[in-house]
Amino acid sequence: MENRYDDILRIHNQDILDLVPYNPFLFTLGALEIRNAATKDSRVLEIGSGEGDSAVPVLRRTDVKLDLLDVSPEMIEISKHTLGEYSERTIFICEDALEYLAKADSYDIVFAAWTLHNFPQDDKKKLLAAIYENLADGGMFILLDKVYPMTGQQELLERQNARYRRYLSSDVAEAIIAHEIEDASDAFRMDQDTLLSTFSEAGFASAEILDRIERDVILVAKK
Repeated sequence: MENRYDDILRIHNQDILDLVPYNPFLFTLGALEIRNAATKDSRVLEIGSGEGDSAVPVLRRTDVKLDLLDVSPEMIEISKHTLGEYSERTIFICEDALEYLAKADSYDIVFAAWTLHNFPQDDKKKLLAAIYENLADGGMFILLDKVYPMTGQQELLERQNARYRRYLSSDVAEAIIAHEIEDASDAFRMDQDTLLSTFSEAGFASAEILDRIERDVILVAKK
């Protein structure tokens, strides 16, 4: 599965994250959901772990051991540094998500933070189906991502892009805005009702959006 978030976006990822209103609130909610669901023996996987930002609150607020999966060797190396103090509770896996899920032992909890939106629609469906197949019975998938409400999509896109234009250097702003516009295209955009239907089609018994900040949500799906 192709990595669309690379080069200048990867280099300036933290600058970009600092300008999105979901950070750190939805990261915290994701960690608390994992804390509420996990036991000491739970197997927990993050897909698209990036620089480790979304893993920090999980490791800080829980006692789980965490497998971190990312296709980018550069992101893996950065996240090893970010999560250095939790080295005894982290395992890093540099691999394609679909290939890994097909062979990995079942997980009790899988989560992904601002990763799923990067995949074309067909790949999203494949990944959600693969997550469902891998999850243990009664397992949980937690999604933190940009999921547009059914109205006002363009207004929300422009509101975020205005922040990038105002506060980022012109080259970084140009790159992330181009990425956001592509994310909002029919090829990539996640609309709420359509996404919930996709979870149902993948086999999940339930999928519920628990909270939303502008475009961004925390969604919990159960097998």
